[in-house]
Amino acid sequence: MQSIWSDSIVYSFAIILHRSLNFILVLLFVSGLSKSEYGTYELYISILTLCSLIIALELAQGCGRLINEVNELQKNIIFSMSLFTIIILGAVFLVISTFGLLDNLWSYLFKDKLNNSPIFYAVLNIPLFALFTFLQIQLRWEFRRFAYFFSSILPLILFLLFISYLAIFMELSLSYLFLGNLVMNTLGCFICIYLLRARLTLSLDLNLYKKILNFSLPFIPASILLIAILITDRFMLDWFLDRSQVGEYSFAYRVSNIAILTFAGIQSALSPLIMKHHDGFNFRDDFNKILHIFLTYSHIFLFGLLLLMPTFLDYFSSFEAYQSSLGILIYLVPALFLSQIYIFLPGPVIAKKTTVYIYVNLISFVTNISLNFFLIPYYGIFGAAISTLMTYMISILLLLIFSRNLFLPAIKNSFLITLLFCWVFIFLLWLMPQVQIYKFNFISRTALYFIFSMIILRAGGFSPITFFKSFKALVSK
Repeated sequence: MQSIWSDSIVYSFAIILHRSLNFILVLLFVSGLSKSEYGTYELYISILTLCSLIIALELAQGCGRLINEVNELQKNIIFSMSLFTIIILGAVFLVISTFGLLDNLWSYLFKDKLNNSPIFYAVLNIPLFALFTFLQIQLRWEFRRFAYFFSSILPLILFLLFISYLAIFMELSLSYLFLGNLVMNTLGCFICIYLLRARLTLSLDLNLYKKILNFSLPFIPASILLIAILITDRFMLDWFLDRSQVGEYSFAYRVSNIAILTFAGIQSALSPLIMKHHDGFNFRDDFNKILHIFLTYSHIFLFGLLLLMPTFLDYFSSFEAYQSSLGILIYLVPALFLSQIYIFLPGPVIAKKTTVYIYVNLISFVTNISLNFFLIPYYGIFGAAISTLMTYMISILLLLIFSRNLFLPAIKNSFLITLLFCWVFIFLLWLMPQVQIYKFNFISRTALYFIFSMIILRAGGFSPITFFKSFKALVSK
């Protein structure tokens, strides 16, 4: 586990910068677009994510699983076969769309807001996004962290400059957003292909290709169901209510998405190391210690997000239309945190029983649809947020049950109880009509945040000074 320290630092910086730039983009989006237009853009991003997953066939997972089991020539063959497969499937997707087989989808999504040219930008962006994502993951599997950083940040910075120019000097529109996305992903693909050019080969190996598919294909239905869980709330809000409610909910979702920064670095560094060292003698003990430390700093971050973010957003008068959506942060922040905690439940991947994810995500998807169907008509965006939180709670519970005989990390009971107590307490402070802590003044919320932080550090067995020393000592041994 020694390399997790250097890997996590680089990945953390890259991911924090990447998500920070994305958050700035969201602030520009909601200040330059109407709630209805922003809702349309978020629905498009949902469709883009789903379609790109189907195009990419989760081949990156197969590459990651096999990359440590083959020689250099076979690594080149694995990468090249996967790359060309995604390019071919991307071309097939464009042909299908060109012949009008997806016109009903585009008509529903864009209605009369766009002419044919911007729709072309939006459609062409989908296979490029799928290819860019695959190439970035390949850089992670090869532990090329600085190349990953460069390929991730440069296109995004240029996109941010483009959107900033539009927001300041011109008028921001959906058409320009799609064009900017297209240019960003095209540039990202060229950068990654250049960085990975030594891997390109025209050699084929059907046995290797079969191994890639055997490992990757079970992830596809599981991943489709996972993405369906992510986007169901938006589409059902659009169905039951209207597009502006999708925009309002999506803004709160994007703010809450900062919760995933708790996984910055550790997620990118841990996944390849699990693949490589899961059969090591000290793996289980080191893994449990990393999880323990992670839960400590992540919860300090989460409570800071809940208590301090409303004050930050209050400084932006252009977000007055979205103020009512901030009340749902208490549901979405823990929900999005739970949505990523599966990386600490790697049992099915280690045991190569990836079909477990299909069962877990299928049950979670059905649960999500059912909850949204009953709660959205009565509680609006609050119903969608409650459904999201309950869905991920059920998902993690199911994954724990299915993983119990494969690989299950251990957490101190006293520490777990303390974390649960803190969550219950902040829920009460947030939701009680006579309290509503997120509306308190900044000093009161800062004091409460300090108390939460000290309680969590104490329960984790750390002091503010020894906490980071303990983490460094673990990963440097």
